[in-house]
Amino acid sequence: GLFTALNNADTVKIAFLATMIAAVAATARRSSALPAWLTRASLAFAPLLALSGLAFPLESDPLYSLLYLSLPLLLIWVAAFATVSARRPAAPVVVVPAAA
Repeated sequence: GLFTALNNADTVKIAFLATMIAAVAATARRSSALPAWLTRASLAFAPLLALSGLAFPLESDPLYSLLYLSLPLLLIWVAAFATVSARRPAAPVVVVPAAA
């Protein structure tokens, strides 16, 4: 029972991660906040990650294979996102004088 509960929690966690990646990609696409290659990679990766999360409830060997491929890709995506985010110049601080 505990094993099934953990697998179901992993499915939900993977679905939330895929949703977050898709949201980041959609926002970055509109605002040009990320390089185009990372936005396109995110838009391609999010559905694969969501699909791979179904491996636990469906107990499908092809989906388990996709899961084993997508989890290292998730780590690569996080590293790429963190690197790109860390290298962006900080937004200039605009000081607005107080109203008298």
